[in-house]
Amino acid sequence: MNVYILGGNSRTNASIALVMNNASATVGNPYLVDISTEAIIVALPVANKNTGSYAFTYTIKGEEYNWWEKLIYGPDGELYFWVAIGCAIAVGILIIAVLIVLIVKCCRRGSSPVSDANKGPSYTQTNKDSMD
Repeated sequence: MNVYILGGNSRTNASIALVMNNASATVGNPYLVDISTEAIIVALPVANKNTGSYAFTYTIKGEEYNWWEKLIYGPDGELYFWVAIGCAIAVGILIIAVLIVLIVKCCRRGSSPVSDANKGPSYTQTNKDSMD
């Protein structure tokens, strides 16, 4: 049985040879595969032999990512990254627009003259003696 360890996550993109010179894996040798590469194990029977079996064991080592790291390093990490950048830009534009509106309103209020109609009622005190 010839066993090959290839990098990729499907048969259409398993193009990275993880064993030197794409040789068959040797029984008993440990092989290290980076989690970002992913791996496919291909077992091919030797020609003219109808029988055979193959088994393998694997161990996963490392730390679990935090929730925010899973968004970035996961399979859709780049998509989530660009969505987050787009949201940050949208919020920034919204804050700038609100500030511009507030500055314009503040400037208009300070520069417009106040007419007598906007002052409200005025009360004057009259002297009854002077009216006679």
